[in-house]
Amino acid sequence: MLLTQAHIGQPPEREAMLAEAQRRFGAESVLHLQPPYSLNADASSYFTALAQQCGFEGVDSDYGFEMALARRIQARGKLFCLVSRFEQGDPALRNVLAGILRSLSEMHSGKLVLLICGGRALSDLKYQGGDLSLLNIATSEDWPEATLADVQVLAERRGLKQVDCTRALRSAGGHPLLLDAALSALAQSPQTSDVELVESLAISTPLWQGILPLLANAATREAIIKRLAGARLAPAQPYILDPLLRSLYWANLIAVRRSNDGAWLEWRCEAIRRAGLLLAGNADISS
Repeated sequence: MLLTQAHIGQPPEREAMLAEAQRRFGAESVLHLQPPYSLNADASSYFTALAQQCGFEGVDSDYGFEMALARRIQARGKLFCLVSRFEQGDPALRNVLAGILRSLSEMHSGKLVLLICGGRALSDLKYQGGDLSLLNIATSEDWPEATLADVQVLAERRGLKQVDCTRALRSAGGHPLLLDAALSALAQSPQTSDVELVESLAISTPLWQGILPLLANAATREAIIKRLAGARLAPAQPYILDPLLRSLYWANLIAVRRSNDGAWLEWRCEAIRRAGLLLAGNADISS
């Protein structure tokens, strides 16, 4: 399992993962499953769509899909399967898919290399069901934080220097959308100060779009306001028990930061905290 917060693991990253898998296993031994988005899809149409993505003909049920996938594993010897958009669609059908994948991974141990990408719902499947969890046997990894080398690749086409990349990474806290906004701002005006850069990021449209839905409920808004007083929120845990912090984490507004006194959940960057303060202070926010 590869757990990703909002705005991470988008098409460029998925294509890179598939390209690497094809290099390692061969194109014929790589599958990419993307569950249908529609909440109105019944089991037949859901698994028909997944079967078509695998090139299976005449499959229109969960059982038929499981058997077809099992035959593909047996025929190929080793199969890599990437499941993206896992959290989309009907939760009940998603659970059935998770059960099928768990069953096949147990039956064909070492032959099915499975990588499921998701966020909150995928994490919940692993941790909330105990021994009955559909994915409690899965190894989970978090998408790595952006590094200076990653930012330099993005900055090459903008003609930015390493010092600009460092400033952008620090100001955006590694948030993909804010990072892009910071690089664009520095490319347009290299003399922008760090304070000005943070202020501009705090009023960026993508950031407000991410925070506003969380502030729409009065009780949630009040709870978030209390959390905006400082950068540090709570000790980090393998699974975040507090529902509010869990929502903030998967919305990519907070992150795990490590220091001498341990790992902590903190606001991803000062721009996000400032945006929260600006929005929380708006009396018309819920209208």
